[in-house]
Amino acid sequence: MAILDEVQKQVESMDAEALKAEFARIMAERETRKAKQVEYNTKPEVKAKRLEYTKAKMAEYKADPVKFAAMQSSRKEYMQRPEVKTRQKEYRDKRNLQIKAILARAKELGVELSA
Repeated sequence: MAILDEVQKQVESMDAEALKAEFARIMAERETRKAKQVEYNTKPEVKAKRLEYTKAKMAEYKADPVKFAAMQSSRKEYMQRPEVKTRQKEYRDKRNLQIKAILARAKELGVELSA
């Protein structure tokens, strides 16, 4: 649990103002990432391009059973790449630990944080 130790050390040395600032930074980063993803996902040209590409590729692959089987196999491999899943999980875990540690420290200090 090296990540937990690292996070706790950082948080234990923070005073009330630093806790508020760090919590606000984490929440702002979370909202920024979420907004960017939503913006990208809702762009009409992105949706249309994705749909057009998918329809064309599916028609191409359905015409050739060998290609279709290869596509299904490679798609499954891509979606299950361990290094990608590991990186994403580590990032999420660290961020969640930071939030929990900040909230616990804020409670100790009697500081109220707003999300």
